[in-house]
Amino acid sequence: MKQSQKIMLAMLVVTVFIMIVAGSSLYVQYHIETGSVCGCAIPLYLFIPFLSSLGLFIGVLVYYLIFVKIETKK
Repeated sequence: MKQSQKIMLAMLVVTVFIMIVAGSSLYVQYHIETGSVCGCAIPLYLFIPFLSSLGLFIGVLVYYLIFVKIETKK
């Protein structure tokens, strides 16, 4: 894969991650405003570890896509 394709794929991954974080924050905000915090389909206390784990995974994936070294023959 060319370097420009790797960069585009990395940017796509980062963009999707940002959209997931924005969507989940809107989900939490909606349930806090309506007062149904305890009635969520996904418990709110799981969002922080889930998003931080997802962020770590996205960071490792982007690092791998952009900075992987090509092995050279000796």
